[in-house]
Amino acid sequence: MIREREIARIFAAILLIGLFCVGYVLLTQPTGMVAYQTQPQEQQQNKIPLEKTLQTFEQEWNKVQEELVVLGEK
Repeated sequence: MIREREIARIFAAILLIGLFCVGYVLLTQPTGMVAYQTQPQEQQQNKIPLEKTLQTFEQEWNKVQEELVVLGEK
Protein backbone atom coordinates (compact mmCIF):
# COMPACT_ATOMS: atom_id res chain seq x y z
CA MET A 1 0.00 0.00 0.00
CA ILE A 2 1.25 3.49 -0.83
CA ARG A 3 2.07 5.58 2.20
CA GLU A 4 1.61 9.30 2.59
CA ARG A 5 5.36 9.91 2.38
CA GLU A 6 5.59 8.13 -0.97
CA ILE A 7 2.68 10.18 -2.32
CA ALA A 8 4.35 13.37 -1.10
CA ARG A 9 7.65 12.38 -2.74
CA ILE A 10 5.93 11.60 -6.06
CA PHE A 11 4.05 14.89 -5.90
CA ALA A 12 7.26 16.81 -5.09
CA ALA A 13 9.12 15.13 -7.98
CA ILE A 14 6.34 15.98 -10.43
CA LEU A 15 6.21 19.54 -9.11
CA LEU A 16 9.99 19.97 -9.52
CA ILE A 17 9.89 18.60 -13.06
CA GLY A 18 7.08 21.01 -13.90
CA LEU A 19 8.96 23.96 -12.41
CA PHE A 20 12.09 23.07 -14.39
CA CYS A 21 10.03 22.91 -17.60
CA VAL A 22 8.40 26.28 -16.94
CA GLY A 23 11.75 27.84 -16.08
CA TYR A 24 13.31 26.44 -19.25
CA VAL A 25 10.54 27.84 -21.42
CA LEU A 26 10.68 31.25 -19.75
CA LEU A 27 14.46 31.50 -20.06
CA THR A 28 14.84 30.21 -23.62
CA GLN A 29 11.76 31.33 -25.54
CA PRO A 30 11.04 34.99 -26.26
CA THR A 31 7.80 36.12 -24.74
CA GLY A 32 5.08 38.04 -26.55
CA MET A 33 6.07 41.30 -24.90
CA VAL A 34 9.69 40.99 -26.00
CA ALA A 35 8.61 40.31 -29.57
CA TYR A 36 6.13 43.19 -29.40
CA GLN A 37 8.77 45.62 -28.16
CA THR A 38 11.28 44.76 -30.89
CA GLN A 39 8.87 44.83 -33.84
CA PRO A 40 7.73 48.48 -33.71
CA GLN A 41 11.31 49.71 -34.07
CA GLU A 42 11.80 47.62 -37.21
CA GLN A 43 8.44 48.68 -38.62
CA GLN A 44 9.09 52.39 -38.13
CA GLN A 45 11.94 52.25 -40.61
CA ASN A 46 9.64 50.91 -43.33
CA LYS A 47 6.71 53.21 -42.56
CA ILE A 48 5.08 55.14 -45.39
CA PRO A 49 4.41 58.81 -44.58
CA LEU A 50 0.82 59.69 -43.73
CA GLU A 51 0.49 62.16 -46.61
CA LYS A 52 1.51 59.56 -49.17
CA THR A 53 -0.86 57.02 -47.62
CA LEU A 54 -3.77 59.49 -47.81
CA GLN A 55 -2.90 60.43 -51.38
CA THR A 56 -2.80 56.78 -52.45
CA PHE A 57 -6.10 56.13 -50.66
CA GLU A 58 -7.77 59.08 -52.39
CA GLN A 59 -6.55 57.92 -55.81
CA GLU A 60 -7.79 54.38 -55.27
CA TRP A 61 -11.08 55.60 -53.77
CA ASN A 62 -11.72 57.79 -56.82
CA LYS A 63 -11.16 54.78 -59.10
CA VAL A 64 -13.55 52.68 -57.04
CA GLN A 65 -16.21 55.41 -56.91
CA GLU A 66 -16.32 55.51 -60.70
CA GLU A 67 -17.01 51.77 -60.78
CA LEU A 68 -19.52 51.71 -57.93
CA VAL A 69 -23.12 51.08 -58.75
CA VAL A 70 -25.48 52.52 -56.19
CA LEU A 71 -28.69 50.55 -55.79
CA GLY A 72 -31.72 52.46 -56.96
CA GLU A 73 -29.68 54.93 -58.98
CA LYS A 74 -30.50 53.37 -62.35
